[in-house]
Amino acid sequence: MYVASIVLAVLLQAPSAQPAADTKSDPDQEMVCRRIAVTGSLVRKERVCKTQGEWRRLADRGNAVAREIVDWGRGRPSGQ
Repeated sequence: MYVASIVLAVLLQAPSAQPAADTKSDPDQEMVCRRIAVTGSLVRKERVCKTQGEWRRLADRGNAVAREIVDWGRGRPSGQ
């Protein structure tokens, strides 16, 4: 019990990670949480939190992959 109270006291004295004012200046650093459906489940969803910049990079990469697939399909003769 004594150890737990020491750990709690240390955690309460730890400085905060970042002031809230810094996130207002850069919109890409704003945290956004989304609920993503779990593959193989009809009901289950997971909460995923990323910065706005990370979500944008993921969407851009997904679009680039889709474009590559379409371009690859157009460049080959049909039936191959």
